[in-house]
Amino acid sequence: MSLMSMRTRKRVFEVAGAGLLCVSAFLLQTLVLNRFYFNGVICSLPLTIVIVWGLVYGSPLPKITNLELRKNSAGQIFRRQLMAGSPGALLMGLFLASLYSEILPPNPIAVSIMDIGTIDLPTYPLAFPLVGWISGYVCLRAISQGNLLCIPLTFVLTLAAECFMSWELILLRRSGVFEHLSQVVFPEAMINAIIAPFIYFPLRQLYEISEGQRTSLAVE
Repeated sequence: MSLMSMRTRKRVFEVAGAGLLCVSAFLLQTLVLNRFYFNGVICSLPLTIVIVWGLVYGSPLPKITNLELRKNSAGQIFRRQLMAGSPGALLMGLFLASLYSEILPPNPIAVSIMDIGTIDLPTYPLAFPLVGWISGYVCLRAISQGNLLCIPLTFVLTLAAECFMSWELILLRRSGVFEHLSQVVFPEAMINAIIAPFIYFPLRQLYEISEGQRTSLAVE
């Protein structure tokens, strides 16, 4: 009972830490980073954190085995892999999207970067949770030399997030979506990829410490 209580307290501490990380990233982005432009583009620290979280923590589902690959049908394997995203990064994305939705105007009108101090976003940016879930498909801890993939994966997933947001903006009948996408997508992806290692390595270190403590509790 004592062991379960200790695990529960540890889990609550981890969730609270993730929430604090989200709020800190959101405040740092809106109050500080939005003042720094690189050729008219700013980085997206919250999006980068969501992506990196998924790359580090991955999916709680076990890796599919060779026996399952031989035994199951293609449809079953596809559904199994589809569910192998990162629930933690998904929840972080949902939380950050909720924070952004609080500062966005309620009417689906085009908002400029000067209006809200950030990139053009939908009323509720679904790209945050979607990309968070997708990033869990590639758990870098399970890949040899996976650390080297942090930068290119962040670049690609930022491109995916921008495409998701552009699609949502088109559905909301925003104007100038394609012009905005062509101007910011590659520079923003490059900036996010550059800052990704500064998030990835500390977060991976924290994960390894957490896993070590969890193993110690299980042994005791």
